[in-house]
Amino acid sequence: MSESRVAVYGQKRIAIPDGMTQEQVKAQMARFFPELADPKVESKKDGDKVEWIFSKKAGTKGCGKAA
Repeated sequence: MSESRVAVYGQKRIAIPDGMTQEQVKAQMARFFPELADPKVESKKDGDKVEWIFSKKAGTKGCGKAA
């Protein structure tokens, strides 16, 4: 029996086709969710179910010193 794989972003759950790598899934997710161009990805495995949980990385905007 093969593993079922799902990409999770917020409340969205997207089935991952067999053979797709995490990098390919990242690229596809970024096409639809531009904020995921450089995402944080956590993997969670439960039996034969694998979830890749995508979230935005915290940015550095506004963290610099004022001139």
